Amino acid sequence: GDAAAQDYPAEHDHIFSRFGVMFFSDPVAAFSRLNSALKPGGRVTFLCWQPPASNPWISMVGQALQAYQPADAPPPDPLAPGPFSMADPSRTTQILQEAGFTDIEIDGIEKTLNLGNIEEVLRFQHHVGPLSALLESLDESRHEEVIAAVEAAFAPHVSDQGIQLKAAAWLVTAANGNTASGTS
Repeated sequence: GDAAAQDYPAEHDHIFSRFGVMFFSDPVAAFSRLNSALKPGGRVTFLCWQPPASNPWISMVGQALQAYQPADAPPPDPLAPGPFSMADPSRTTQILQEAGFTDIEIDGIEKTLNLGNIEEVLRFQHHVGPLSALLESLDESRHEEVIAAVEAAFAPHVSDQGIQLKAAAWLVTAANGNTASGTS
């Protein structure tokens, strides 16, 4: 269900999300409801992506497709629900504070992602991110051309171990702010 509209009993010690909370249409309402699901002293922990510029596994696709974007295409809204909607730590902190969380900590994590071989990368890119969005709006006669542009962007990164690129996420933790008596 929609976390912003769901009623939860206050019976949980810890809520964990791995790359899911960025898709809340109303993040303050959703986190407020999740906060209400926690027992006094409960915590939330989640991973969310850092900005696209820190994640070449997705940003290089956007760069490769820049020339194919319609001239009148609006830039993506960084606050709209999506993988990077919580990429700004100050915005994430504000959302959590408005939802009643305290003791907010945001730590950066950088890892190398093994994306697989070029076929696996292209299959993934067909379903998410800039390529999938462009394929939906672009005339079908140009699909092969834009797919080739994405393949060319990844080509220098192909190795015997697969395509490996840097990924950067935030590890966010917070307390629900309730005392043992259940008051804030």
